[in-house]
Formats: sequence, structure tokens, C-alpha cells
Amino acid sequence: MLSLKEIYKKDIFIFDCDGVVLDSNQFKTDAYYEILKNFDDQKALDFAQFHRENGGISRFVKFELFFQKYLGSVNFKELAQEASRQYAVLTIQKLKTAKVNEGFFDLLKIIKGKKYIVSGGAQDDLIDVFKFKKMDQLFDGIYGSPPDKYQIFEGLNIDVNKAIYFGDSRFDFEVANFFNVDFVFMKKLTEFSKWEEYFASKDVLILDDFTDILKVKA
Repeated sequence: MLSLKEIYKKDIFIFDCDGVVLDSNQFKTDAYYEILKNFDDQKALDFAQFHRENGGISRFVKFELFFQKYLGSVNFKELAQEASRQYAVLTIQKLKTAKVNEGFFDLLKIIKGKKYIVSGGAQDDLIDVFKFKKMDQLFDGIYGSPPDKYQIFEGLNIDVNKAIYFGDSRFDFEVANFFNVDFVFMKKLTEFSKWEEYFASKDVLILDDFTDILKVKA
């Protein structure tokens, strides 16, 4: 298992956004329900729970899934496009007010190397939010959907042995594992309720927040 001290030796630091850098998971879960309850309240509740357990996946993919699989809509692509537009309206301002996860700024002052955001959120929204929070200059790149995280990682063209990915979802781990990138699971803000069971048999470093890293000197 990766040790805390080994984190400081990395040269490429990749961060998910929601639940890792920003305390924003609940905003997005609420938005899914608010938009979809008008179609079917119970299915909207069920889908909000599905979203919680499957973080890190683009809203474009999730809305198509809801309308196609949950409702059986023929015009699911058009419905998903409109729902995605409403979702952006509901979430963008709340994201701008989201708190930054504890210890994040202090960690950035210490670590050396490239720093990236790789998120399932819409890239335009991510850039807008981080610019508003005057955080965009902290990163060497801010990447989001419509490309999925597999495609984004592929495009980074990084030395995987020098990289580390901080995430809060099963999907984040799956992406990191696919590319043989060391993964750190951030549990404090996650909505993945079964994380303890899922990671019990996996060789993964699990932290509460970034202050856990700061307790160990570089």
C-alpha cells in the first residue's frame, strides 16, 4: 500500500473535484432529484441513490440512462440534453459557494509537480467555478466531460509511475486501476455508502481529508 510519505515523492497530482477538492456532492444529488421528480418521483429518488453510489460519471451519461432505462423514453437523448441544461443552471451557483476540502490549500503549497483536475463534471462548468473561486491558476489543467475519465487520463499522456489520483468514488478507483496509477480514496465527503466493504480487499490508501497527509512531513 502507498504510504503517506510516498505521496510527496510523486510528480503528477490528479484530483477529482466533487467530494475531493470541493464539498459539493450533495448539491449535485439534490439537482438530479429536483429535475427528475417531475417525471416520476419514486424513480427520481431511486436514481438519486444510484447517482450517490456511482459518482464520477458524467451527467450526460446519467441522464440518458434515466430516460432510456428508468422511463423507457424513445427520445431519451433530447430529454437528457434538456435535463443537462437545467442541471447546469441549478448547480453552477451552488458550486461557486462550495467549501474547499480541509487541508487542500496547505497541501498544494508543499507538493511539487504537475497538478490536474479530472472530473466527471462538465468541463466548462469546472473552469467557470475554479475561475470564480480564483483557483484555476493552481492547476496545470482542468478537465471534465463530455470525455469520460478514461479518455481524459489517456489524453494526459503521463508517466503513471509518477502519478497519483485522489478520488471519492468506485469509478475513480476503477479508472486509476486501469491506468496503474496509485489511488487515494478520500472518505470524508464521499456519497459512496459501501466504500468500506468495497475497499476491504483492495490495497488502497484511505484518508479522511488532506490534513491526514499534512501530519507527515515531506
